[in-house]
Amino acid sequence: MEHEDFFKVFPGLTRAYGQFFITERKGPKLDGYGKTVRESYDAKLWKEHLDGKTGLGVIPIDENNQCKWGCLDVDDYSVDIEKISKQFVKKNLIVCRSKSGGAHIFIFTKKPVSASSMINKLKDIVKRFGFVKYDLRPQQTQLLNKEDVGSWLNMPYFGGENSTRYAYDKKGAAMTPEQFLNYAKEIELTPNELEKLEASPLNESIEWLDQAPPCIQHLVVQGLSLIHISEPTRPY
Repeated sequence: MEHEDFFKVFPGLTRAYGQFFITERKGPKLDGYGKTVRESYDAKLWKEHLDGKTGLGVIPIDENNQCKWGCLDVDDYSVDIEKISKQFVKKNLIVCRSKSGGAHIFIFTKKPVSASSMINKLKDIVKRFGFVKYDLRPQQTQLLNKEDVGSWLNMPYFGGENSTRYAYDKKGAAMTPEQFLNYAKEIELTPNELEKLEASPLNESIEWLDQAPPCIQHLVVQGLSLIHISEPTRPY
């Protein structure tokens, strides 16, 4: 069943989960409120999420301070999601629209990896792409005690087939829930592959750009027309 498959793709902390309730829309941003529920995270919560009844948030870091997925939450509505999704797909990553129209960039692994390893890789992607407004999941490298439940992320595909929180395929088209599940399993990385992953948006023919400031890299990623960009005469 689909909700059980989503539960397997998004494992996490078993002693808590999040819920988000939308109250109104203000421009691109959806206003609402979330709460952390200190009860067991299980597959039935995904059914309510996919049915569009109650939005689900999952905590990626588990009781062993490990995770099988991570997410870079880009909270910048000027980002061309379709454009960056085509770049990330080539690196075995996947991009979903967030509830407010931002980008959720996901990494999936075949086996659990340390939360610190996942966070370090997400930070590396932030640096290479020059994102300014962002958040990371997991946020914590370790849970402090049994009362600490970490931070949760709103899940994709709220409302199932009719969701606006869908993933993009290699052509920039919306994936169905089934397509997303299949692709998420296809792009899982081994711990070694995660360590070696180099997600970079830069044109390989512009060798100097990799050393440019994040602001310049960000402009190139967004596809802005930069006129007369010359190679710098001194390193940054």
